[in-house]
Amino acid sequence: MWAQPTLGAPCLWAASFAAGVPQDRVAAFAAYISSTAPVLRRVLSEATRERLLRAPAG
Repeated sequence: MWAQPTLGAPCLWAASFAAGVPQDRVAAFAAYISSTAPVLRRVLSEATRERLLRAPAG
């Protein structure tokens, strides 16, 4: 599994699982990272803050 913000951009993260990892654990991980539920944070990183506050092009 991997996460790529846009096609051709570097991956944000990657995960691999050994053949012996139970499938329910892999499924739980995949469900967790694909969830659209908001992630609670106390402080946004500077990069995230800049990306959120940037005016849309156009």
